[in-house]
Amino acid sequence: MQLDPIGHAMLDLIMRKDDMHLMPLPAKAFCQVQHHAFGPTTYQGIDQQADAPRRAIPGKCLMHCLLPTAGYLCSPARVALLMPESQLRERRKGQHDFLFSGERFVHRTNHGSAIGARPEFLRKFSPFFDTRQPPRCRVPDPHKARKYSSSTTHRRRRPDSQPGLPNMPQPPASSAPLHPPASLRQLSVLLAVWTLLVAVSLALSISRIQQHAHDLMLEGARNVFRTIVAARAWNASSGGVYVPASEQNPPNPFLFSPSRDLHTDKLSLTQINPAYMTRQIAHQASLQGTLKIHMTSLRVLRPENSPDSWEKQSLARLEQGELEVGEVVERANEGKEFRFIAPLFVDKTCLGCHAHQGYAIGDVRGGISISQPWQDSATRNQIIHSSLLHALVFLLLAGGSLLAHRSLAKRWAQTEQAMSGLMQAEKMASMGRLVSGFSHELNTPLGVAISALSHHEHCLDDFGHLLQREEVPEQEIRALLTDMRESGQLAQSNLRRAANLVSGFKRSSTDIEREDIRSFKLREIVDEVLQTLSNVYKKTARIELDCPPELAMTSVPGLLDQIFTNLIVNSVTHAFGPERSDGHIRIAIDSDGAGQILISYADDGKGMPPAVQRRIFEPFFTTRQAQGGTGLGLYICYSLVTERLGGSIRCDSLPGAGTHFLIRLPQHTPTAPSGETP
Repeated sequence: MQLDPIGHAMLDLIMRKDDMHLMPLPAKAFCQVQHHAFGPTTYQGIDQQADAPRRAIPGKCLMHCLLPTAGYLCSPARVALLMPESQLRERRKGQHDFLFSGERFVHRTNHGSAIGARPEFLRKFSPFFDTRQPPRCRVPDPHKARKYSSSTTHRRRRPDSQPGLPNMPQPPASSAPLHPPASLRQLSVLLAVWTLLVAVSLALSISRIQQHAHDLMLEGARNVFRTIVAARAWNASSGGVYVPASEQNPPNPFLFSPSRDLHTDKLSLTQINPAYMTRQIAHQASLQGTLKIHMTSLRVLRPENSPDSWEKQSLARLEQGELEVGEVVERANEGKEFRFIAPLFVDKTCLGCHAHQGYAIGDVRGGISISQPWQDSATRNQIIHSSLLHALVFLLLAGGSLLAHRSLAKRWAQTEQAMSGLMQAEKMASMGRLVSGFSHELNTPLGVAISALSHHEHCLDDFGHLLQREEVPEQEIRALLTDMRESGQLAQSNLRRAANLVSGFKRSSTDIEREDIRSFKLREIVDEVLQTLSNVYKKTARIELDCPPELAMTSVPGLLDQIFTNLIVNSVTHAFGPERSDGHIRIAIDSDGAGQILISYADDGKGMPPAVQRRIFEPFFTTRQAQGGTGLGLYICYSLVTERLGGSIRCDSLPGAGTHFLIRLPQHTPTAPSGETP
């Protein structure tokens, strides 16, 4: 036999001695049990305080359906006991206890007697048992069970149990989770971002290295050009330089000057003009290394000065106004080469040789081209060093991200587990309030039915005495029969009312636990919540409900139960407090005609200042922490409305002006609530 959470909650409540507000059933109920449940054995009920058994009432008794209920709703001091007739003679006074062991409902005494009922009987008569489901509760060991005294014995609670609530496995939390940490997909995106950033940084670093090498080559070429220009200026200002004519310094055939050659008795001299000197410098540079210097122009006198294709394009750019051209050029079979060219301008000293070409002072006469090989090895080591450094940075970032993700996931799992536990505890507390309210509501019809049955029993006793008399007035018989009929009808109507309460409570508790989507009437759901919570608010506030009876909704009724329960408990606890007994709560529900349900919940309590109002939907925020507030009630409402039901909730409040909640919900919730996996 298994117990569902509601059965646990009921059993836990009645086993606590401080819950004596539950009405005990007198142990005078008799029952003839069906043959298929116990076999031919006749069971009798006896009074715990008396040894003498009572006679059995044949047939089906009205208390037949109360047998499992008696085991739940009576305090241990007045619980009704069931035993076979064969064991009644052996019974002695003692303490008694009801245990659940395996698949038998066991009654134990301190003298060792025990009886059992097959689970199908209990399932037939009790809505709290379900033998078809796998075990969902921790079954206590009957040999280690505590006994309960009618006066001083209290049930021992586990340290981690809540007052009035059973210890049971935690079903999945009904509230929406917090925002989760980065998933593997988000971690992959983060790693991709790190990769992109490191790659961009590496590319920029390589570009800077190459640009730096380019700038060094450019500055070196500029220095060579400046040196040559300075030497040319000195030569021109001196009117030329005379050197001995030789094989290395033959006379310049392109210098048209009468004083080009000078002869003495022992020495022949030839004039070296700036252009001739530039060619000599270029020749010496080519002999000493890889530096190439070439003086060129678009209008040359000497064919060897003719420009190549790159020089021709660069000279055209110089004539358009550029001051220099320097770039890396890929040359066939020679690799990369850095080439530089800067302009030579015509001055007064140039016109003696080039006036016939049509040049004027200030024109671009040509340029000096400087070339040298581009050494990749000069930058390769720096690029490798930068690449290794960036790889190390990427590994540190990726490793740090992985470790941070793992740590965050672990911490989040712990936080989510703690949050789920707290929210489940809040849910179980809500269920406990339902149980308490249900027991309070159930006491009234049961008390009336018990009184009617007691009166019915007295009438039977009186009827028996009348039958022993020789003469029985017909009027007295009719009066007794009328009283018996009225008491039977009264008991029957109140037992029907109790059965309806049990059915409604079972439906409400099932809605809270299972969270299935179904169609329902909103008025019925709210009425059930108000009925079960009447013991909570009846001394504090009056609740006015304005909801069309025919207004239907397709959603999760259990979530709406939790929302209304938390709002009402919040008003009773915070808005009114123990000092108010004339509070007023108004709940108005209607449809806007566009598929939305509008719920207006307003109380005339003390209200909230703006600083509190801004934080009421935050988890763990409470103004009653010293009084044991958890700060989860309104957070659960917010999570259920916005994340589970796909709606919205708004709060308006001012100090002394009460609080108003406006909730919008879709009238037809999708197949799976928001945040659920179908």
